[in-house]
Amino acid sequence: MRTYYQDATVHITSTAIHVDGHRYPFRELDRVWRSGRRIAGRRFLVGLAVLLVAVGFTGAVRYTWWFSGLRGRLEEWLRTGPAAVAVIGLAVLFVAVLGVLAVEIGLRAIEDIRGHTHDLQLWASIDGRPVLLLHTNDETRFGKVCRALVRARAAAG
Repeated sequence: MRTYYQDATVHITSTAIHVDGHRYPFRELDRVWRSGRRIAGRRFLVGLAVLLVAVGFTGAVRYTWWFSGLRGRLEEWLRTGPAAVAVIGLAVLFVAVLGVLAVEIGLRAIEDIRGHTHDLQLWASIDGRPVLLLHTNDETRFGKVCRALVRARAAAG
């Protein structure tokens, strides 16, 4: 018996597909189909919120810097002494670190939006009734399972 695909919950062999402890022999599968739809999951919404906050924060900093005269005040504070310079330096460093973290979270959110916004399902008809074989939002894994299933069913004849 040849294995075409195997992970923690799915095992596709030359004779059957095993999903979550259930065995479905190929000879019992009348037809197999895929379905999928786009979803706006919690990860997507959190990522979108982080991106909007980062853009809003950037806009607020630019507005404050240029239009409220903070630039002139900063020059006055820098002339007052080394303690003021240290405090301003720490404040700038803190804001920079927050900016880098926001960008990192935003980039991860974009990656999640791209890779995990589908509700992917693999169905089969067994004795005339539909059975859900696999449900995932991992497009890479879903593609591997589907390709392995096609190859295994073709080899089974």
